[in-house]
Amino acid sequence: QESGVLHNTPLWNEALVEAIVSGDESRVQRFLKEKIRLEGEAGFLTRDHLRNLKNLLICSVTSISTKVMRENNIDSEMVYSISDASIQMIEEAEREDELLEVGAAYCLTLCRYIHKRNSRYHPLVRQAKEYVFKHFHEKIIIDDMAKQLGTSSTYLGRIFRASENMTLHQFIMNEKMERGKNLLRYSDYDLQAISQYLGFASQSHFGKEFKRYTGETPADFRMKKNQNYRK
Repeated sequence: QESGVLHNTPLWNEALVEAIVSGDESRVQRFLKEKIRLEGEAGFLTRDHLRNLKNLLICSVTSISTKVMRENNIDSEMVYSISDASIQMIEEAEREDELLEVGAAYCLTLCRYIHKRNSRYHPLVRQAKEYVFKHFHEKIIIDDMAKQLGTSSTYLGRIFRASENMTLHQFIMNEKMERGKNLLRYSDYDLQAISQYLGFASQSHFGKEFKRYTGETPADFRMKKNQNYRK
């Protein structure tokens, strides 16, 4: 502040996210070409110039990925995969121009995925998935969902199954079980807390559904997958 040099504002990042989630690849390309210069200065994280650029780009990838997942209700595993691959390529880059290429490739890959996702689904299927993501921590009643989407549960179920090759109930349970697996693997929350977080009426109901989905009890799964519990 004393030297009169300020960090760039978050507006550039937010505008880039908007371009990516539009699913319009040409818009992202134009943005990267025209807006490549930031207002203000990027952060100074280390004295090594290339390492500093890598750190800044990793921070940007992480920030964009988090914002896209939080605001657009899309498959977090796919976004994580794109992010992970990009960060690996950032670490392996040896020149500044390579880093710029990786950054552009990350933005375009994420944009293409979002475009494919938006064009693939029937509008009701996309709305149903968004409803599930928004009400994930509640007991989801399909009749209530259908009413909110302005259709019948029968028609919604038929359209969803034709698109996804599974029932809407199966999709809901699959999503809950996958998140349950992550919580058991990476957190120390007890089973009761995880059951409540996932919108189950009881720990026993969660355990029954989890064993049906994985073939293991939550406790057995955690013992195998969670390093702290193995220790």
